[in-house]
Amino acid sequence: MRAETDISARSNNVGIMLARLRLSPLRIKTAILECDEETLSVDDLAMLVRMLPSPEEAERLRTFDGGITKLAKPDSFLREISTIPRIKDRIEAMVFKQRFELHIAELVPDLAILRSAMMEVRESERFREVLALVLRLGNRLNGGTFRGNAMGFRMGDLLKMKETRTSQPKCPTLLHYLASTLLKVNAQLILFSEEMSSLEAAARCELTPSSATPL
Repeated sequence: MRAETDISARSNNVGIMLARLRLSPLRIKTAILECDEETLSVDDLAMLVRMLPSPEEAERLRTFDGGITKLAKPDSFLREISTIPRIKDRIEAMVFKQRFELHIAELVPDLAILRSAMMEVRESERFREVLALVLRLGNRLNGGTFRGNAMGFRMGDLLKMKETRTSQPKCPTLLHYLASTLLKVNAQLILFSEEMSSLEAAARCELTPSSATPL
């Protein structure tokens, strides 16, 4: 009759997991050490990582002097995997490897949209003229200061135009003044967004680091 160590309060859950896996503790340990994707699927690994013993549990299992054959199967499993160095890192690396192609497949459509939007922004003649006018306006406003006669500006600075006030009632902000000037110079320049059909879709793309999180 096998001894119950009461080392882990998760013994029942571990037992259920082992019944689903239908693998011995030693076979599971070997599969992890060998990064055996055929034996352990992503779902299997996700179950395993939730059942890992705490450092305290692992230490108590290693020092259990009753002999591994006297351990109940759940505790035998916990003791077996507690000897694997950096086991959580190993499991997460296995999951990342198995999910990598799926992550790439999910990212490719958004990356294609972003690339199209980037090319449209770079190749838009109207937008280039708008930016040139913005630079001239900025240099005029900053004339006589260390910021005058600039060769360029950061794209993020465009957002400041709606916050920069003017003294003209009809053009309360620098953005209004820019629009008014564009209409006088070349009304077609106002329609520069027509040359950027991918921008709206690109603004909806969400490329976050979440896909890099294995579990």
